[in-house]
Amino acid sequence: MSAKGKEEKEINYILTDELRLLLKQKLPIVANVCLVLFIGGFVLQSLAPVLQPFAMAVLVYLILRPGALYLMREFKMREGWSYFFVLLMFINLLIGVFIAIAYNVQVYMENGGIETLEENYSELYISLNNTGLNVSGLEDPFNSIGAEQGAGFIGTLSGYAFSSITMILFLVFIIYEMPYLEGRIARAFPGNKAKSISEVTRKIEASVNAYLMTKTNVSIGTGVCTSLICLLLGVPLWFVWGILAFLFNYVPYIGSIIASMPAIVLGYLAIQDPLFGLLSWESLGGQWVAGTVVLVVIIFNQQLWGAVIETKWTGNQLDVSPVLLLLTFAYGGFVWGPIGMILSAPITVIVKIILENIEPTRPIAILMQEKVRSLRELYADAYNDGKMDKAETGTIALMCSDLGINENQAILVAARAAFDSAAKNNRVYPNDVEMKMIAKACKILKLSNEEQEEVLAVLDDGIITKEEAEILDHVFSSKLDEFYIEEE
Repeated sequence: MSAKGKEEKEINYILTDELRLLLKQKLPIVANVCLVLFIGGFVLQSLAPVLQPFAMAVLVYLILRPGALYLMREFKMREGWSYFFVLLMFINLLIGVFIAIAYNVQVYMENGGIETLEENYSELYISLNNTGLNVSGLEDPFNSIGAEQGAGFIGTLSGYAFSSITMILFLVFIIYEMPYLEGRIARAFPGNKAKSISEVTRKIEASVNAYLMTKTNVSIGTGVCTSLICLLLGVPLWFVWGILAFLFNYVPYIGSIIASMPAIVLGYLAIQDPLFGLLSWESLGGQWVAGTVVLVVIIFNQQLWGAVIETKWTGNQLDVSPVLLLLTFAYGGFVWGPIGMILSAPITVIVKIILENIEPTRPIAILMQEKVRSLRELYADAYNDGKMDKAETGTIALMCSDLGINENQAILVAARAAFDSAAKNNRVYPNDVEMKMIAKACKILKLSNEEQEEVLAVLDDGIITKEEAEILDHVFSSKLDEFYIEEE
């Protein structure tokens, strides 16, 4: 055998041994993870009447907490009274939503909504059947809606009402328990350990609050706009679809699609005249035109809030792998049904935030990310809203710690990102965080007054040309990447 053949055989043998060792080490881990998911799913299904309301109560508490803190800060209200008012507002809102949904459905049923829907569906079925398509499986599904299905629907609503009451009870006791938690931690872990635990807890709370507040505001905007669109275009059950859009907006990527489907279907089958009857869909082109208009407007609304407004507010703050979110979405739906689908994304994001703020588990959080961003990209995202909140500062501090970057080096990177942001957004104001970073960088580099004026002059028009970029590269070290250059 030639030397080359022996070498290839030896390499194959080594790879085979390494592969066997890898499988021997990793297969038990994979098997244990699968076993935990299987047993965990069984436990979660079995204990759903208890764990489901508790998970919802924790999520609602995290959403309501910034409101209570605002009352304590702005109105000097005591902690107990602030939580009492916030909880009272939430309970009244919950009751109002249930009443509004019931009234919306009742009015639709009393006005012959089901009969209209069945009639329009029959016409659609006949027109599809005349084209030669095999639609026998779609023939008159309304015949299957009887007393048994109605009783099941009422039972489902009763179950949700009971879960809501249980959730409120859990929420009351969580609010009561939380002020004593820090003292218990101090007693359980005396010394510096308690201080470090409290510090990590505050970081986690700041990050979770930043995510949930933004997501909740976007969900409210999406839901309100969806309701208004359906109301103005004549889509029945307009309030129901707004609530559905609000809830499923917590599920990234596919939540808005799921929430918009019923309204779009009704737009083709049972839409009423738009603008409260001032116009007629018949004169505007008929049922197909009406459904298409509903489809286009609702999708535009979802994209506006999800892809534009939310991204502008958060700077892609979610940063969780889409595949992981879809898996948790499917797993949550399998275990807890629709409630599990809604809770899956916030729980996944909260778990990621917790893991990235605890040093031993930070590698797991990195694996959960959609993409690994550089320090400069983190600064650029933080500059999107013109300020840096605690969550953004904490994330940047963690990356600097992981990469061994000191404060001065971080400020130089921040200054380069600030130049990019100023040029991209065509705005440079003395009190902006970008200008503060640039000023700090100038002091670190000990630039003369003339050099500082030269740097600031580059930003006067908000555009950095190639020549100006060369000036900046001369002033700042070129080891920190090149500047973002925008051609005139």
